[in-house]
Amino acid sequence: MDFSGSLLRERFDVYEKDGDELKGDPLTAMSNRMVVPLLDHSGKVGERFVIRGKYMHSCIRLAARIIHTFMDQGPILVRDNDPFDWENAWLRLIEDHDQKYHPDLWVAIYANGKLIYEYGEHHMFFDVIEQCDHKQQDNYDAAIKYTEKIFEQYGKKISIKHDSSVALVVNLKDNEGRCGVVLRGADKTTTFNYRVAQKGKNGDDVFLPQLIGSAGAFLEGIQLSFFIGMANEKLRQEVIPRVSPEEKEARSSRTRLAKMNAQINALEQNYDVRYRPEKPIFSEMVIAAEELMAKILEQKRMEEAAEDEVWIDDTLEEEQKSE
Repeated sequence: MDFSGSLLRERFDVYEKDGDELKGDPLTAMSNRMVVPLLDHSGKVGERFVIRGKYMHSCIRLAARIIHTFMDQGPILVRDNDPFDWENAWLRLIEDHDQKYHPDLWVAIYANGKLIYEYGEHHMFFDVIEQCDHKQQDNYDAAIKYTEKIFEQYGKKISIKHDSSVALVVNLKDNEGRCGVVLRGADKTTTFNYRVAQKGKNGDDVFLPQLIGSAGAFLEGIQLSFFIGMANEKLRQEVIPRVSPEEKEARSSRTRLAKMNAQINALEQNYDVRYRPEKPIFSEMVIAAEELMAKILEQKRMEEAAEDEVWIDDTLEEEQKSE
């Protein structure tokens, strides 16, 4: 099954308007968004789902789960006798680590502009946007303008400021998969790509759910590596105690990170995987995060020391001596 999709980071700022002027602070809604088009045997889109969520890796894994089900059992929305269990599918995807340490975790799934499943609390503005997107035949830019018109028809003039950036691009065609991951930090943006192909003439075909799932493993692994490194340095410098909520989360994160490495290793064992420019190494990212936290803590100590210094004005004393 061929596939082309991307994951977006999005931010909406919705302002009320007084004439042509914006007034007050905006209503802000942020999420990750991934469109999942499922192609039938003729190559046309048979079903289309939109996944929104708090965390990138959970959106990606849910997309992989939907695709796996579609490939295995066919269309998802028209199962009258055996409806798809969204709740079970989602809960099997999220681990104890997510449930325990990410209480703000949420996800919302849409089909034909309607909310068909939700977990946690999401902003209701997304429901309106997805309805308008469907009415505009999946023309997302037109949907945002259409949303403004709908509000105006109900007597409320608004202006929507929309900012989005690509976090992931996934393509599978002719049994060759390509993934591009964009990482945005505080001071720089980095990108790495990898190609996944059949290993030898008799190797397995590229399995789309595993391809997409590997991208989720990379994104979560990078996030976990950063947290672990920061916590390690805090522990080393005794900023946090050995028995603390942050230390427990770091310990759980190490276990979770090992699972991410296992998923990536499985991909590399099954297929010919090539990275450009190079494969992200989680252990190196942990060390980099430790070094960053060391710099942050040193800067904090210097600032605190400067605040504690007492400045003595000896100008008057020097003037008296000169007299």
